[in-house]
Amino acid sequence: MHVSQNNKKSTGVIFVETEDGVVVVKATDNIAIEWFVYHICRIIGVNVPQMRMLSFLEKEHEIMISELERASFHNEKFDQPVRAKLDRPYFLIMEYIPGITIFGMGNIRAARFFNHLTPYRII
Repeated sequence: MHVSQNNKKSTGVIFVETEDGVVVVKATDNIAIEWFVYHICRIIGVNVPQMRMLSFLEKEHEIMISELERASFHNEKFDQPVRAKLDRPYFLIMEYIPGITIFGMGNIRAARFFNHLTPYRII
């Protein structure tokens, strides 16, 4: 297991790479809002990454904390920030979808996606 985090230390986002792939563990202060917005997006047809709630009542929650602590223990850069995010009763486990940042798009690609006059359809 490999663990890394978002560059913004306060976001509560932890990227976890396992043998089965990459997932995003969200341990944020506003988890209820994110869970609610996720369901609203699904209802109105907005494509969003798959997400599920992980409760402290589930054995998987305990295993997740243990594995994240173990994976980050020998890495001084991640150990304290990751441990600080693990003291929460609920996590969101989210599908990781690789992409590019808006700043890395370039003007032409950005215009295709963000200009309402461009005749391209976003799928």
